[in-house]
Amino acid sequence: MAKLLKIGVMCLVGVALTTAAASAQTTAVGYGFVSPAFATYEGDSLAIFHAGGGGEARVGDVFGLGADLGFAAPWEGFSASVGTLSVNGSYYIKGTSRSRRTQPFASGGYTLLFRDGTINGVNLGAGVDRWMTDRVGLRFEFRDHIMMQDGESFHLWGPRISIVWR
Repeated sequence: MAKLLKIGVMCLVGVALTTAAASAQTTAVGYGFVSPAFATYEGDSLAIFHAGGGGEARVGDVFGLGADLGFAAPWEGFSASVGTLSVNGSYYIKGTSRSRRTQPFASGGYTLLFRDGTINGVNLGAGVDRWMTDRVGLRFEFRDHIMMQDGESFHLWGPRISIVWR
């Protein structure tokens, strides 16, 4: 557990230093998401409800550093829920749109599942932010959390729909 705290603190310090170094070029973005997700392990699949929220410091027009905290549980019973923590980097693909209302991106980083114990993993995702106004938009994303435990891997994956604001 102490090792996980050190990793979390190092990630937060990295975000803070990067943000401070580029403060004139940094934009803060927050989001809340819901996801009709799936957990897959050895060919079996389970429908999952996944929801949460987070934030991101966007450095310039291309890079972002952020984190989100969530809740994942089988649709059949929320008593088997787990917490999710993801710390990610994002790359925003510059488009030709003058309005910059549509911003496609790719992301990846560290994921932690927690309840009575913890499980470490990584996540990969891609999506698009569509800004309806200068301050509020929608995010459509697909994310796959790849977890490792006892030499076996399993996935928590699915589409995410978010409200984003800046």
